[in-house]
Amino acid sequence: MGKPTDDEAIELISRRVFTGAIVGLTVTLREQQLSVAQMATLFLLSERSPQTLSEVAATVGLSTSAASRMVDGLVKSGLVVRREAPQDRRQRLLSLTRAGERLIERASLERVQLIKSAIAQLPPHLERPALRALKALVGKRIRQAAHRATTPR
Repeated sequence: MGKPTDDEAIELISRRVFTGAIVGLTVTLREQQLSVAQMATLFLLSERSPQTLSEVAATVGLSTSAASRMVDGLVKSGLVVRREAPQDRRQRLLSLTRAGERLIERASLERVQLIKSAIAQLPPHLERPALRALKALVGKRIRQAAHRATTPR
């Protein structure tokens, strides 16, 4: 068997990363007693915060009432805080608490280690190209996030 093709290398990396990520997520969800939607909300708020309940509901694919119940659990767990929107006191803005930030930081560190481990299992000639590709993707993601942050809602 010769060198893997680019598609085979991508499949190898993604399968290892996704398998590890899913296992890690399952453990975190069980330990923290969180649902997948709650964890997605925490990651969402870590990327762009504050957000309204309607924004969170639309992004995670829940009705506003279901999202409200989900966020209630995050607030009770001390991971999210609700506060009044300065421009509209009827509207509530959601942000991570310090505990929520720490949970996301820990999950992010685990994900980085997982990706490094997956890359280290590649044949040596694919390690550098895989890292370069990840850096390019991250650079693109940072530029997109910067654009979103400067675009009015």
